[in-house]
Order: sequence, then structure tokens, then C-alpha cells
Amino acid sequence: MLTTRIAVALATAGLIAAGLTACSAGGTTDPAPTVSAIPGDGVLRIADFTPLTGDFAKYAAAQSAGVDLAVREVNDQGGFNGKPISVIHRNAGDANEATAAASFKDAVAKGIDVIIAPASTSAAAALLKLAAGTSVAVVAIASKDNAAPGANTSTVKADDAFTKRLKQIDPSLSDTTYGVEAYDATVASILAATFAKSDNGQAVSQGLVAISYKNGISCSSFGACADVLKTQPFIDYVGLSGQITYTPTTAVISFSR
Repeated sequence: MLTTRIAVALATAGLIAAGLTACSAGGTTDPAPTVSAIPGDGVLRIADFTPLTGDFAKYAAAQSAGVDLAVREVNDQGGFNGKPISVIHRNAGDANEATAAASFKDAVAKGIDVIIAPASTSAAAALLKLAAGTSVAVVAIASKDNAAPGANTSTVKADDAFTKRLKQIDPSLSDTTYGVEAYDATVASILAATFAKSDNGQAVSQGLVAISYKNGISCSSFGACADVLKTQPFIDYVGLSGQITYTPTTAVISFSR
């Protein structure tokens, strides 16, 4: 079992604030989420950004495997909008803004919609600065320095089954740290695009609020959640690390048991 909790910080340049309606659902005080109609090009493109130097370089392989695993599994179920999701990997340049800028420029030229960023405060800050004024969503695994107050940022230990799945992506993987978090962040981003019916980064950002609606139907995998959304308006996605909670004022998504 995955027994720890993590937090994933979400930010996007030009993020349209949470998109919560004033009305309440089911007589509760929890407002139902909405997303703006922001069209994309129909293809969801995800970029995995990990530092290849510095303290977080040792976690790059696990993060990349987590992103690739999520994309592979969703593509096996039909992808997004009936088309395969694409993924690229780039150097996040921890503490090196020039490296991050070059990687970001290249990724944007390839039409990316979402960046999965590491639990490095400096790398996340550099990417958020670069994303200002664009429609690219940046989803950064939170660290103790940028997590919401009270959030548990202890890394999630992959169980034997999930470790085996990660090693199907990278047989040489020896350290699975941040593999689970990266997988959850990627699945959540794809579900957000599914909810928003758009691959546009701003729509994905709003969708990440919507898929954690506490009055929605709880589901714990992409396939199950996608099936619910075919007939029901709202879901409450529970990742491998626990239930998602999004705080609009801090742009933090927490996973809790």
C-alpha cells in the first residue's frame, strides 16, 4: 500500500482562478467547479522537466518513468480526444535559468500544453517565470518550501507492484523516489483535460480544480474516472497517493489518505 501523503503544487502562467461557481451542489456549501471554453488543437502534449544536474538529478529517472507510465497506460485506453498523448523529456536546469529557458523554448516550439516539474523550488520557479504569458500549465511536485501549510511532503514509497510497472518503462531504475508523484500529477493533468474537453494549458489548470470536487463521484484510476465522466458531471479523483485537495489561493494540490 502507498501509505504516505504528498503535495503537488500547480501553477500556470495566466492561470484563470479556480473557476468556481457561486451556486452550491446538492444543498452543500461546496461550490460546483466549472471551466472556461478554451479550445486547444486536439492533441495533448506533456513535457517532463527534470534537472539533469544538482541535488534532484538522482530523481530524474523515476520522475520520467512515472510520466511515461501514465501516458502509456492512458494511450492504451484510447489517449485523449481519441488521439495518442505525446510526451517529451527536457532538462529543467536546476538553479540554471539559462538551461531551463533553452529547454522551455524548445518544448513550446513543439506545442506542449503541460509541464510536469520536479520538487525543486528553484526549477519550478524558473519554469513558472518562463511560462508567464503563455498557455502552458506547469504542474510542480511541491517541496517543503512551497507546499501548503500542513501538507505532508514526505516522498511516497512505491510498493512492489508499482515498482514493477515503473521498471517496465525503465528496467535500469534503482531509485523510485518521485515516480509515484509524477505518475499522479500526469494522470490528474490528463483527467483535467478530459473534464475540460480541451488540451489548452489554461483549461487543464481549471480542470485540475474540477476533478477534485468533493461532491463528485470518487474514482481512483484514469479509466474509472473517464467512464464516470461519460454519464456524470463531476468526479473526485483519488490518486495512488490519496485523495486530491486543491487550494485555489495557494495553487496547491495535496494527496491525503
